[in-house]
Amino acid sequence: MNKKTITITLIILVTILVTSFQFSRSSNDASDQGTVFSVVSRSTEIDIKGLTCSGCALTAKIVLEDHEGVVSAEIDWESGKALVKFDSDRITPKQLANLINEKTPYVASLPDNSPQTSLN
Repeated sequence: MNKKTITITLIILVTILVTSFQFSRSSNDASDQGTVFSVVSRSTEIDIKGLTCSGCALTAKIVLEDHEGVVSAEIDWESGKALVKFDSDRITPKQLANLINEKTPYVASLPDNSPQTSLN
């Protein structure tokens, strides 16, 4: 085999591997999304005091999303507001705020008018 044939063969193999990896990954993502939406999701807003940068918001987001029952969390460090989607059969808004209070240096509370809205 000459150098050109080896190069073309390697390019073809790499292309096949990358394509199969991307296909596998996209099919897994689709099945994960089905799982997320099979639960009855709710959302709540949480006020968080003490956030001074995007790293603070990321810390709070990781703490929330790492807990069973939390679907997602979006946190704006400038306003100190978090919007958390969760499975109300597994966790309550008060428990979400307590997670922040217990596992971070920030102070979380539920707004007085904190509506829980159904997302499904």
